[in-house]
Amino acid sequence: MAFQPLADQRLAVWAELQRLDALVPALQRHEQSIGAQLRKMRGERVLAEGLVFGEEIDQRSGGERRPRLVVLPLEMQGDDCLGDQPFLPAGHIADHTRCGVVHGKQLFRRIAQDREICRIAVPFHRTKITFRTWMMRFISGVMARVSVFLPVQPRIGMSVRPAGDSILGAPRYRRLPRLIPPSPSRYECLNIWGNIMKSISYRLRACCAIALLMSSVASAQDFQAEFDNQWGLRMIGVDKALKKGLDGKGVRVGVADTGLQIGDKLHPELVGRFRGLGIDGFGGSLDDDNGHGTHVAGIIAASRDGEGMMGVASGAEIVAMRVLLDGASLEEQQVAAETAYRYALKQGVRIFNASYGYPGPFTDYSPEMIESFAGRELNVYREVVNAGGVMVVAAGNDSWAEPSVPGALPMFFPELQRGWMTVAAVNPDAELAWYSQGCGGGTKYFCISAPGGDDTYGEEGLINSTWLDGKYLGEQGTSMAAPHVTGALAIAKQLYPNASEQELAQLVFQTATDIGAAGLDDIYGWGLLNVGNLVTTNEIEAGAIYAQAAWSHATTVNRIADVIESHPAHAETDGYGIWLTPFASRAGLSLGSAGLSGDYTTGGLIGGVDYAIDDRWTVGAAVGFSQNRFTADNGNRVEDTSYHAAPYIGFDDDTFFADATVGASFFSGKTRRVRAPGMDDTILGLAGLDIAGDQSDRALWATTRIGSHFALDDLKLSPYVFSRMVRQHLGGVNETGTSVLVLNAASATETTGEVGFGMKVSTAPVVLSGLDVTPSLNIAYGRSFGDFKRTLELMGSPIVSKIDPDKNRVALETDLLFARSTSALEGKLSYRASVNSDTVSHTIAANLSLKF
Repeated sequence: MAFQPLADQRLAVWAELQRLDALVPALQRHEQSIGAQLRKMRGERVLAEGLVFGEEIDQRSGGERRPRLVVLPLEMQGDDCLGDQPFLPAGHIADHTRCGVVHGKQLFRRIAQDREICRIAVPFHRTKITFRTWMMRFISGVMARVSVFLPVQPRIGMSVRPAGDSILGAPRYRRLPRLIPPSPSRYECLNIWGNIMKSISYRLRACCAIALLMSSVASAQDFQAEFDNQWGLRMIGVDKALKKGLDGKGVRVGVADTGLQIGDKLHPELVGRFRGLGIDGFGGSLDDDNGHGTHVAGIIAASRDGEGMMGVASGAEIVAMRVLLDGASLEEQQVAAETAYRYALKQGVRIFNASYGYPGPFTDYSPEMIESFAGRELNVYREVVNAGGVMVVAAGNDSWAEPSVPGALPMFFPELQRGWMTVAAVNPDAELAWYSQGCGGGTKYFCISAPGGDDTYGEEGLINSTWLDGKYLGEQGTSMAAPHVTGALAIAKQLYPNASEQELAQLVFQTATDIGAAGLDDIYGWGLLNVGNLVTTNEIEAGAIYAQAAWSHATTVNRIADVIESHPAHAETDGYGIWLTPFASRAGLSLGSAGLSGDYTTGGLIGGVDYAIDDRWTVGAAVGFSQNRFTADNGNRVEDTSYHAAPYIGFDDDTFFADATVGASFFSGKTRRVRAPGMDDTILGLAGLDIAGDQSDRALWATTRIGSHFALDDLKLSPYVFSRMVRQHLGGVNETGTSVLVLNAASATETTGEVGFGMKVSTAPVVLSGLDVTPSLNIAYGRSFGDFKRTLELMGSPIVSKIDPDKNRVALETDLLFARSTSALEGKLSYRASVNSDTVSHTIAANLSLKF
């Protein structure tokens, strides 16, 4: 939504109040209805009326979700009124589900129609309505009436409280007073204030409108500042995930580190993110006395609350695992790792962050050495990978060209590679940080880069995150880079909940931006983590080629129908005629993006046999084939060979004509995708994806046309109406390729069609060089129906790809019929153009017919 300057908002709200003065009678009737409801409520009374507003995604602040608001009359907000009285069960709240976000004039219009009222009821015997409360009501009414005589502008007071998913169980509100001058002139307030005070309900709703306008500005500023406090978020495109509502919600992430301050010491940013699941592998307290684990946890999942900073996956759940302890022996650390990882696996955790390692490059180690001193740790890593889990491991901070252990463990134990992600660190310029170890030594196949901070840029170059005792601290290291990747995995899991974590690891690799040397390299591996790419992989263009294939099939069928309808062969009574028509067609589809737009081409040969029952009725059958191709502007394409068979019947008595055709078409071909959403500037995207699939589809179709003939001097006019219908059976999709973005789909059916009208105009034959040449012109308008869409499966989750060309079209056809009175052979040349706002097509055909 767009935000206006505060002064403009005030004037706009006041203008709404003035224009809606006439609504007071309707609101008074509403008050009367409330009174009737009060009399019906036994043992209960309406304490207050309020409006509940649902969440709204704000595009200007990184996609933040504005909280639901409950606005109550100011005089009903005191402790003497509500106190700690519990709300009734949900069944006692009327019309709650009908309330929604509305603004300005729309808000007041809905109020007048009595559609947005949410009543909050409490038990009568638990309610304390004191003398003070009633005096507040009386005084507020008197002050509003006399304010126009005071030498100050009147004010509207309000109190706003954030609410949860419903009014029930909402946290205790905060008093947030706002004093807003509703008018630049106190004398303009006289009439409107008098009318407002005729209805407490109306005054309440005026406050509510102002609350919405004001809260949107304040919350947008808070959330934007919070987002900007961690520069790594924008570098990797977390704002794009937030705009789609993706924050890792519902995903558990294991943080194997120094633990976490819990209980009263739990950092405010981690409230709601840590929900009690955690273990100290050393058998003691989970409480973090180092700060490293708290910092890592904040980078992954610090809450998006408008304060401090936020994590990559601000909705994910942290499972704290203490596996690091100052002074612990190597054996104790091995036992701690084994204990903690097994606990987390039992809790359903499959994404683990391991921001730790052993000193030196991995080339200083051997498999035997690792088995000897870290055998238990190695075995539990195998358990994680065998359970489908993923280890996200820091590369190390010793500036070596290759990672340390355990980051490079798959080099010694290849069975770990499918569940391993090693992370190098980059600075704010997306270059390898001075301290970071690279992705060399063959580790580039399971290595990626992410923001890790760099102190050479000053404090602004560090990664800001949570620290001990509710504080924040900037740090640098591959320990800070790894949790960026861990958070990205949580977002990927929310986006594709049916995919395995190891498939998601490949998705994170393959959507990374290629930086450094082209392709996989020994510094950045797959490149720079790109959450923005990741969350766009399921957009409508992902499977557009299959919707385009359905459109291509329907277009081919229409070309075949055009050829059959326009063939000129008419046998003599009780005689036969044969005809043959080669044709070629091209169409351009323009739908605003490279993935949806493209070019269609077809060429083929159709032939048929006619039999004249008498001088009016003709029956026949046609068969043929065509080669068809649709090439999207992004390079994706579908090619097929199609075969067609269609019987037809026609009637023409020089006054009235009608014809009908039914047909069947079979399409056999292949699709090839070289581009996909989210793959721009990636290694695979730059090289060109190579994802292929087989197509085996069929279509049943029918056409009808009814019209009449009129003579006008030397012209013959033939107006008509027509209809066409195509029912396609689309075969299953099972793509193959090197990318995890392969698509699958079950078989499906799709029905489309067109109805319209037209006029054919022909002239008397003109003799040229002994040939009778008859020109004609056919103009038609058609309106199509049905959709070209396909539901597919990407990484276990359904996506719907659809193209929606303009449903209106105008067609123009010109023909030249060549005949000789002494010959049974006729020829015809045709050109046909079809135009709408999205498509322009051209078709040429040459017909040869013989009567005998």
